[in-house]
Amino acid sequence: MRHHPGGVTVAFQGDLDAAVEPMARALLWACLDECASTLVVDLTGVFVDVRGFTVLHLLWRAGRERGVRVALAGCAPIVERMATILTPQGVPRFRTVDAAWQAVTDPGSATTASAASAG
Repeated sequence: MRHHPGGVTVAFQGDLDAAVEPMARALLWACLDECASTLVVDLTGVFVDVRGFTVLHLLWRAGRERGVRVALAGCAPIVERMATILTPQGVPRFRTVDAAWQAVTDPGSATTASAASAG
C-alpha cells in the first residue's frame, strides 16, 4: 500500500479469485477506510476472475457511496477484456498507476475509462 495526497494505491500480486476473495475484500475495504478521496488498485500482472471482479465492482460501489473514487490500473489485456464485459459502466480503468492518479487529480485530464485504457 502506498499513500498519496488524498488517497492510496494498493498493488495485488498473483490471482484475484475465489481463493483469496475474503482476504482481498478485507484488505480493499481497509484501504477504502484510509482514503480521503481516491483508491487506485494496481493489477499489473494479476489475473482476475469473475469473483475478483465482483469484489472490485462492490468496492467501486462502496467507494461511490463514501465519496471515494476507485480506479483500476495496469490491467493485462485479458483482464481488460473481462472488465469491459463485467463492469462496462463501473470501475474506471487506466494503463498505469500514474495515468490513474493523473486522471483523478487533474480535472483537465478526466477521460472516460474506455479512452484511458484504449491503445
